[in-house]
Amino acid sequence: MYAVDLFLDEKSSEYIKSIWKELSKNKIGSGLDNVKLLEPHITLAIYDEIDDLGDFIKRLKNFSKGLKSMKSRFDILGSFPTTGTCLISPMITEEILSMHRDFYKVMKDYDYSAREFYKPERWNPHCSLASGLSLEELKKVLDYALNVFVPFEGAFYGIGLYDLKTDKLGKVIKSKRLF
Repeated sequence: MYAVDLFLDEKSSEYIKSIWKELSKNKIGSGLDNVKLLEPHITLAIYDEIDDLGDFIKRLKNFSKGLKSMKSRFDILGSFPTTGTCLISPMITEEILSMHRDFYKVMKDYDYSAREFYKPERWNPHCSLASGLSLEELKKVLDYALNVFVPFEGAFYGIGLYDLKTDKLGKVIKSKRLF
């Protein structure tokens, strides 16, 4: 499985990492802080397979050259109960949506493998605080997050491609950055 991620600025990343660490310390998270090389991010797309990785990376590099820093306010705390994900979301702006649509235009030859929930018109941009949780674990994480989350202004600054390995519950257990 491959993920294309949009990275957050350093201050925002440190804040989210502090929540990941506290969740792990309290044994209620999904261990995102323990996944090597994983940085706080917004996922633009997930692909189950990429047939021509070289071509994909070339297109991604070209796309990244045109990316501008985008600011957004993160003030939504929520969940995707069906995937056991606790998340925070940025305010959705036309600039963010336009960038996302442009990405899918550039990568249209890979649509066959793109997961539906990340495609334009279905995408809910978010940054995961924990994922792959059972309903009971999700309740605990949400309860914790409700008590500590403070809305913040952040910015997106770059893009990357990861090769991800997950366990049977969907928790990321291994991550390798390819670009």
